[in-house]
Amino acid sequence: MIKRLIAIFVIFCTFSCATVSSLPEVTPEDLKRTGANINKALDINIVEFNPGINSDPKKNEIAGIWPELRRSESRIFADKLKKSFENTNKFGDVNIVSSNKFLSDVVVTGKILESNGEDLILQVSATDSTGKKFIKDKKYSHRTNEYFFRDLRNKDKDPFDPVYDSITLDVMKYLQNEDLDKIQKITELRFANDLNSDYFKDSLTKNRRNTYDLNFIPDESDPTYIKAKNVKIQDNIFKREMQDTYSVFLDSLDEGYVEWRKAAFTISKQKREAEAAANAAAVAGILIAVAGAAASADSYDGYSYDYGQDLTGTLAMAAGAALIYQSTQDRAEANRLSDTITEISKSFDAEVAPKVIEFEGVTLSVEGSISDQFDEWQKIMKTYYDKSLSEGRDIVIKS
Repeated sequence: MIKRLIAIFVIFCTFSCATVSSLPEVTPEDLKRTGANINKALDINIVEFNPGINSDPKKNEIAGIWPELRRSESRIFADKLKKSFENTNKFGDVNIVSSNKFLSDVVVTGKILESNGEDLILQVSATDSTGKKFIKDKKYSHRTNEYFFRDLRNKDKDPFDPVYDSITLDVMKYLQNEDLDKIQKITELRFANDLNSDYFKDSLTKNRRNTYDLNFIPDESDPTYIKAKNVKIQDNIFKREMQDTYSVFLDSLDEGYVEWRKAAFTISKQKREAEAAANAAAVAGILIAVAGAAASADSYDGYSYDYGQDLTGTLAMAAGAALIYQSTQDRAEANRLSDTITEISKSFDAEVAPKVIEFEGVTLSVEGSISDQFDEWQKIMKTYYDKSLSEGRDIVIKS
């Protein structure tokens, strides 16, 4: 019986000690080799990541999620991914935007499933302007270790670069086999159609797969087409300028976030190990205690009394009780560490609270009003486009 219980314990440990898998390193050579087949510099929009916040504050507390920190991370991770794309030198404008309703050759969206300093799990999708979703809710997970922080060569590196570089590599693998001219032209015509659907509506059709096909391309000398392309150029300029707004925000919290992550890594690792120890000890204690009781019961068969077997059973029950007690202590330690993570998040939250900034002569708050600013710009573009058609003049954004 004891052997059977030990086997059960081994099986339990195998499953209870499962870890977050780590992504292999994506080397510059991997990216260069894949990028060699990409002959057009497509533009990419990276939508601020969904922070993965629960509507119930208690659930956030239990999960160790501090909402204000997660909202900041939704932009931090988008910026890290932006830099990964830019480092390949194979793309045009790579912009962080507030919503997936803004057009680009490729749009990347994501959700934060886990971020605790030790583990990062992102769920990511990517869609090109034809409407084809070529990455669909794929999970990218990575667990870093203490050696990363100890290695001085990693001073300017991010422990989760394998996540961002893996996403970049997947996008590049898709694009190397696609008609990039077609993707760019469909982006252009969808943009023009949003400005003037009556004029451009027949240039594109949607097929059975709910993706766009080219019907016809307007003549390059068409004044209405030229003005639509001019507005798109100004839209690109606006999005580039909005990147400065993101940079101000991200630079202001960079040092504090790095320190938080180092502290959170240590605590998260200790918490995970304490929880694993508590679970293992609890099951081991129960199994050994049961085995001990069985051994004690079997020591007397109605005819003779086996002192050795009874002693074995008694010792086993004592060992089981000790392990159960230890599991209680470990769980208390895990709870304490969880509280510490929450307190660190709260203190960091005070540092990354929304900041009021000056943009184009208008006072804005980064939190929430970036989205408003993008929305307002969509209205301005349509108004200016209509005005340019009626007044015969081009649109210029004044800095």
